Amino acid sequence: MMGRVATLLLLGLSLSACAPDVGGIPEVQSTLKPNYSEAQFEFAFARGAGHLSVAERTRMIRFLGSLDLTRSDEIIATVPASGLPRTDAERARDLRGLLALRRAKVQILMPAASFDTHPGGAGRGILRVLRADGVTADCGQPSYHNLGCATASNLAAMIADPGDVLAPAQTGTAAH
Repeated sequence: MMGRVATLLLLGLSLSACAPDVGGIPEVQSTLKPNYSEAQFEFAFARGAGHLSVAERTRMIRFLGSLDLTRSDEIIATVPASGLPRTDAERARDLRGLLALRRAKVQILMPAASFDTHPGGAGRGILRVLRADGVTADCGQPSYHNLGCATASNLAAMIADPGDVLAPAQTGTAAH
């Protein structure tokens, strides 16, 4: 038992020697924070339906049309689970088709397991639209100890598309 404690203590001391020496300069505590606005829309599938009704589709299209979406915006659709795998797949496919022609990045979310104990139940989903207005550096209390604040501020100013901070553009491999 004593040998294990000594081994762990020796391992801990050797790992602490690997920490970089910063010459007495305190660690920089700055982060980039996106400034964003959000709009939400609630929609519903009829009981057991795999497709939105014409009225719901019209409401959703009118809502999205009022936002003047850009390529930097992100749409996050939360699809309600019905309890039936085939119906759930139809719901996700229906929403993906409806949102595919929008100029924003689209993300479809669906719970892995349904909390609905009765298959075929009606479901309410939420459509969230996020728009990044810019990126700022949060440096805490400005002082001469916080030397990384200028770097963080410069990095925030160099980000061409603030929407990439909320949801980076997909690469070729992630798009498939």
